[in-house]
Amino acid sequence: MFHKLVVSDNRNNRPTVHFAVETLLRSLKNVSVTTVRNVETGEDSPWAKRLHFLRALVADKEIHAQLGPYMEDICLTCFRYMESDVWTVRNASLQLYGVVVPRLVGQCTRKGDEAFDFGDGYSVNHFVTHYPMLTSHMWAQLRDVSKIRGTSNTALRSYSSVVHTLIVLSKLSTSGCDLVDYPARIFATKFKHLLLIFLGNPMIHVRQLAAKAYTALTPFNKTNSEIKAIRQKILSSHDNNMSHGCLLTCKYLREKFIHDTHNFVHEIKEDYGKVYWTGNLGNSRYFNIIETWNNMRVHKKVAQPCYILETLFLQEASSHTHFTDTLSFHYNLPITECIVSSQKIQPGFFQFVGYCEQLLVAYFKTFGSKFDDFEQTAIRNILNSSCTEQGIEFLKSLSHCAPLLEFILKYLTSIRNNYHQLLLDEIITFTLRTIKHASLETNKLEFDEIIEKFNEVEIALANSNIARVKNSLILAFSKRETLINEVLLHVSDMCMDEKQSVRLMAAEYLELVLHHFAQLQDGNKLIVMRCCLILLKDEIAEIREIMSTLLQTHVFRKCIGTASRLQHEEIVYQRFLLDVIRNHIADNNVEFIQYFTHTIQDGDSNVTIENPFQHNDSIFHKEESKFLNICFLHDSTDDDHNSHENSSDVIHAIETRRFRKLQEKAGFSYDDLRVVLYLKEIDYMVQKRDIIIQQWK
Repeated sequence: MFHKLVVSDNRNNRPTVHFAVETLLRSLKNVSVTTVRNVETGEDSPWAKRLHFLRALVADKEIHAQLGPYMEDICLTCFRYMESDVWTVRNASLQLYGVVVPRLVGQCTRKGDEAFDFGDGYSVNHFVTHYPMLTSHMWAQLRDVSKIRGTSNTALRSYSSVVHTLIVLSKLSTSGCDLVDYPARIFATKFKHLLLIFLGNPMIHVRQLAAKAYTALTPFNKTNSEIKAIRQKILSSHDNNMSHGCLLTCKYLREKFIHDTHNFVHEIKEDYGKVYWTGNLGNSRYFNIIETWNNMRVHKKVAQPCYILETLFLQEASSHTHFTDTLSFHYNLPITECIVSSQKIQPGFFQFVGYCEQLLVAYFKTFGSKFDDFEQTAIRNILNSSCTEQGIEFLKSLSHCAPLLEFILKYLTSIRNNYHQLLLDEIITFTLRTIKHASLETNKLEFDEIIEKFNEVEIALANSNIARVKNSLILAFSKRETLINEVLLHVSDMCMDEKQSVRLMAAEYLELVLHHFAQLQDGNKLIVMRCCLILLKDEIAEIREIMSTLLQTHVFRKCIGTASRLQHEEIVYQRFLLDVIRNHIADNNVEFIQYFTHTIQDGDSNVTIENPFQHNDSIFHKEESKFLNICFLHDSTDDDHNSHENSSDVIHAIETRRFRKLQEKAGFSYDDLRVVLYLKEIDYMVQKRDIIIQQWK
């Protein structure tokens, strides 16, 4: 009600808005902490209410212009009440701050890009000139907190208080201010000096925000020199927190440089700015961890590794620095097995192990591994490891691998019911991706013996996705038409399932079988065609687009030489349907008409006259009706080559009086109005179908 009353003032410059904001800010000033705290239990805090009133006004875009002069005071009020011990007051100030920040630094221009969410707001120059008091307050707060050391409760409370300041700083952008604006340069220099201290803060979130803020305040032309300076700081640092903060800064600087240059430098390398570590860094850090684990295994007293830091070291190392190979992973795996139970509670342990698996996959891809027996043994050991994250991350990073298909299928058929569910799901996902890519490369592989074993696996694991692997194998590689027919009948039912996810799965099955569509028997081709036609008219646009693309890629281009440019799915539907009609007429096979229209049944004997003013009330046979119309227009009796191009053209049908001829043969008479009114749509479709079958026979 308060918000509506204030905003409803339409007078010049909205004086009610100014009066309301000034009154609220005045009432929130000069209030002691004790007064705010001494609110009786069960009562709403009046200060929390006022903060909520302010939030409602700031969030209203209609009065943004009137609130501009007050934004600095509102933000300073936010900072003050964030320190309150009363949760309702602190929560209200946080909500107010959430709508204030976009007004101070601008809306995020890279919405949805979680990996790059800093340095894209208003310029430093804009912030300094518009909010001088706020700038001074933020600098004083950072300066005071930067002097605090330790991890006591008071210290941690102070560290967390600068998070809101760091968020604002991380959103600012330089926008070339360093080239023309001296105050902006002074601002960046002063704040970056303090931010360097916060890179070594005990709180990881503070370090992350400090690194983003430092990056945001770094001009584009200073990126290289800053990376070098931060790298030297890493080399000289013996503090894990500082090393972690500096590594994060290097990472963000590198990402920002790549992001800002990819629009005009197309050949920028993704690993630009990564470090060629030397001395006690890089390659040796990985083996130092292995040595530490080895000492832990024999119960030697060693320093606990910081896995978050070590993972970041590996990630920020240049791709040209190879840390591992198959041999090192193969021989280090037993060591990892022994220390999992004691190290799994350490922060970042599984991320470190997972990234090591990514490095192994990168080694395989870089050197073109053939996955011989030795490497398959190493992979089997990874999948059998008690550290399931190793196997999961390995398969995720590998994504798919045709040379490993037979190996992974045999491994899958050997699994029993005591297997880790997450790893089993990842194995199945990897297998399905590999089947899809392998079927594109070749159809000469044979897995009929393995397919038979999947019946036992389904019983042992009771996992529905096992059947999905089996069906995919059959459609992609089996030569047994009986097996293919069973799966295709199942796919046909899936195409009409209520669930979108099931119909999407049917589209994936059809993609596999369309790779070798020409080799199928006529009966199975007919089922595939019907499934394609059904999904081409699916209610979900994504499914229609998938099927249209698949048909144009695997059927039209191979069979009828369609141009490479993709057509609209409605055009694809009609072309595919015409192709089906022509092929079956050429084979003297009209059974497919009953097959595609099997849902049309003879109507009942009820002679109730239908309402002629109700249109589009029958939605159950729209596609069957379209199918019959195209068949109805197709003149199968004309042998002239040119007529095939016009056989489904409406104008051609009218010129040749084709409609009248069919009506006369069917005995249709529209001279009697009662006959027309008594005729039901379903009866008309049945008669039309019977005429077409009779004509083609």
